[in-house]
Amino acid sequence: MWSPMIQSVSSSIQVFVELLGDKFLPLAMALSTVGVATMAFIQMAREIFPIRRKFHEFQARRWFDQTAAHVQEPEVLEAWKKAGLTPPDPAKAFHQLVRLTTAGDAGAVLSLEIEQLAGQMAAASRVAVDSPSAGPDFLHCLAAYAYPADLADVEKTRTVYASLSKEDQAAAAEARARVQHFIQRSIDGFQVSVSRRWKFWHHIASLAIGFAIVLAALSQRRKEWGMAGAVLISIVAAFVAPVSKDLVAALQQLRKK
Repeated sequence: MWSPMIQSVSSSIQVFVELLGDKFLPLAMALSTVGVATMAFIQMAREIFPIRRKFHEFQARRWFDQTAAHVQEPEVLEAWKKAGLTPPDPAKAFHQLVRLTTAGDAGAVLSLEIEQLAGQMAAASRVAVDSPSAGPDFLHCLAAYAYPADLADVEKTRTVYASLSKEDQAAAAEARARVQHFIQRSIDGFQVSVSRRWKFWHHIASLAIGFAIVLAALSQRRKEWGMAGAVLISIVAAFVAPVSKDLVAALQQLRKK
């Protein structure tokens, strides 16, 4: 009783799937081509123009500005003054970062992947902690969220550490560890933030380029689609194009079954 019905349903679904594949496979393949062209265009632009370098420079300067602004908040600034600390200059902090990482070659360090850039910042931070005079503004920006008293202890006890009592040495070591912890968390936050923004703008760029490619193609037959229709189709196609490669593979698999 149930067998003929099941076979009928199965056959109907199979026919529908095959029809779906026949109808949509050409469209999916066209969108896949758009996706490939979009990624190729973005990669070419990244190779020709210093996009990553400029993006990282903007984000680094922005981040130093934000950390310096945090220190300028009334309560924080008062605590820094009590500890005898000087608020950081974000512009100087950026230049000290470049000097401590690549001896002044900004392009070399800023063109790195964000993970490598964060690693270089971490290495530079260790130099700054060991020798605060090498990058005071850089250090103060990195440690903007650390306890001011701990940061002051790190700077004051560095040169007299050997002459301190064991109790004072232990206290200085604990203060240094707390400062380094805040510095590492600060660098991690910078890395996560920049990575998220890079992916976001990469996605926006791919959508914009995909939209432009499809709209240019449809403009050849504008009378058939109309301007509003062409724009709408281009918007949808721009969102679908990045995943159309997987869609083509799925439709081809369905046709084989």
